[in-house]
Amino acid sequence: MKTLANLCLFCVARNLEQLNRVGKYLSRSDKELLLEWLCDHDGFTVARLPAVTYNLISPHLQHISFCYNVQINDGLLKKLAVSGCRLKSVTITRCPNVTGILFYFYLIPR
Repeated sequence: MKTLANLCLFCVARNLEQLNRVGKYLSRSDKELLLEWLCDHDGFTVARLPAVTYNLISPHLQHISFCYNVQINDGLLKKLAVSGCRLKSVTITRCPNVTGILFYFYLIPR
C-alpha cells in the first residue's frame, strides 16, 4: 500500500511541467525519489526535461539511481554535474545512452 505522501509525489511527477516552481517546496529526498520515479516511468521526455532540470536538479542532491532507461544520457548527467551537487552515491545501470566519459570527469568528487 502506498502512503499519501508517495501518492502526492507521484502526482507531482506526472504534472511537473504544469506546476509553478514546485522544486522550491520539495526536500532533497523528495527530489531524489522523483528523479528515480521519472526514470522508472520513462519520464525524461523532451517536453518534460526543462521542468525536471529546473525543479529537481539541485546542489543538494546526494543519491541518484538511474536504471534501465534509454532517456538517460550524457547531457542529463552534465546538467547534474553543473548543478554543483556532491553525490554520495550514483547508480547507473543499463542506460545505453550514457557513455561514461562525463561521469568520470564531472560527477566523481575530487
